[in-house]
Amino acid sequence: MNKKKSTYNNLFIHKSQQFLSLIKQTEKINKKEIDNSWKEVEKQLYAKTSSQKKSTFTRTIFWISYSATAIVCIFLSLNIYNNHFKNNHTLSTQLLDNMTTIERIDDICLMTPQTHIKLKDKSILHYSTDGSLTIPREQIKDSIHDDIHHSKIQLNQIIVPKGKRTEIIFSDGTKAYINAGSRVIYPRIFDKNKREIVIEGEVYLEVAPNPKSPFIVKSSNFDIKVLGTAFNVSAYKEDKAGSVVLVHGKVEIETTQKEKIVLQPDQLAYITPEKTTTQNVNVLKYTSWKDNLLFLDSDKTSDVLNQLSRFYGVNINYATEVADIPISGKLDLRKDIEGVLKNIEESLSLECKGNKETGFYLFIGK
Repeated sequence: MNKKKSTYNNLFIHKSQQFLSLIKQTEKINKKEIDNSWKEVEKQLYAKTSSQKKSTFTRTIFWISYSATAIVCIFLSLNIYNNHFKNNHTLSTQLLDNMTTIERIDDICLMTPQTHIKLKDKSILHYSTDGSLTIPREQIKDSIHDDIHHSKIQLNQIIVPKGKRTEIIFSDGTKAYINAGSRVIYPRIFDKNKREIVIEGEVYLEVAPNPKSPFIVKSSNFDIKVLGTAFNVSAYKEDKAGSVVLVHGKVEIETTQKEKIVLQPDQLAYITPEKTTTQNVNVLKYTSWKDNLLFLDSDKTSDVLNQLSRFYGVNINYATEVADIPISGKLDLRKDIEGVLKNIEESLSLECKGNKETGFYLFIGK
């Protein structure tokens, strides 16, 4: 079954790349042309599968539409904005608004205007100073248009679905640890006067110092400007607020309301659309995820379970009376999710039902 899905997936993407080629031929294409071209893609797909029953074809196309179409959307968006980037050398958070949701991606995906590469969990991508990309072959699950040594003046995007993580070493030497349910958009080579990336989700960054080229992290609700530092940024679309935690160095945050805040080491900025607050914190609590640990200090159980759901890529629900129970201690994220939930059960005298396939439910036992 998986082999059959893979065949349809590759066929779909191949036909969709033909569709993309049409759009590439001109900067302006009207809706009627797009609709007609897409109908042609569907017609060719149907012809390739005409020997099958219609119901099977429909189910197959539905499955493809949910995963492979997401890839096509990214191809389209990256090509449109890549041309803008070549001319202006600046990144916009509009990239996040015009791309598919992370929930529709199953594997870690590296996307460029020419390439789609599926990667294994905890893969490491390394860009050299000339923009050349190195990925150990054993970390590659699958690739389409596998031409990673292409134009250096282009945007790349890494998408990390729930339950997975990855690392990137950018062309300037900056290292990014990317948490589950996140994406990062970045140029293969940074501009000599500024280094910009766009993020959604959570990333821990160790920025290579360069006083002549500030490093700027853009998200939907705020930007961060640094010269050389280590910090954690959380900007998940589904969260009510974003946060920045500074480990060392100095960062300047600018919100969408043009409010500017300068953080000192061991400070947290908590950012909502209405206001931004700062406080001194133990940074280990906010950065230990990259080392497979989760430190808790009177955290709400609901917040912890939501973090674990994202980190492991499984559904975790809980009874209303469980939500506000405070929990402290340390969770070892190297364990499987069953082991971690078992620790929480025992610590809080809760009961847990379910499994990874159907999801988990925690409640107060009798």
